[in-house]
Amino acid sequence: MEGTELAATADEVRLLGFPKTLFEFDVGIERRFLADRETTLSVTVDLLTGTCRKNDTYPDLQPRTLSSTSLLNPRVDRDAAADTAHTFVRRTITQTYTTFTAPRIDPVREETVFKLFWVVPSPSSSTVTVIDTITNRLVAEDVELDAFTDDPSIE
Repeated sequence: MEGTELAATADEVRLLGFPKTLFEFDVGIERRFLADRETTLSVTVDLLTGTCRKNDTYPDLQPRTLSSTSLLNPRVDRDAAADTAHTFVRRTITQTYTTFTAPRIDPVREETVFKLFWVVPSPSSSTVTVIDTITNRLVAEDVELDAFTDDPSIE
C-alpha cells in the first residue's frame, strides 16, 4: 500500500477504507474497602488522525477483499497507536472509578481494520459525497476528493 494514490474519477462510485486499530484491554482496579474490580475496555485509534474513541464492545469484524487503491495509508504507526490507546484507557479508568493505586491494564487483542465509506461523485462538479457504509449516514457533502481524508470528524 506504500505510495498508493487515491484514484477516483468523476463518474465512478468508489469504496474507500479508513485505517483504524481496535484494542481490547483487561483492567484490574485495586480497591481498599471493596473487592477488586475487573473490567474490559475496547477502544479504536484512528490511524489517520491519531484520535482515540471508546467502543461499547469489541466489534464483530467482517472480512472483505478490496484493491489497495481503495485503502488509505495509515499516518500513525502501530507503537504510537498502542500508546494512545493505553493512555486513553488509563485516563478513562481514573475518571470513571476511584483508584488509590495505578490500575493494571493488560492488552488482550489488537487488530488493524478499515472502516469503509462510499465515495459518490457529485453530478455537476469535481466534488464528492461521502456515505458511511455501516450506518448509511451522510458524512460529507460537496468536498474535494482529497479534502475529507484530513477531516477528523469523519469516523
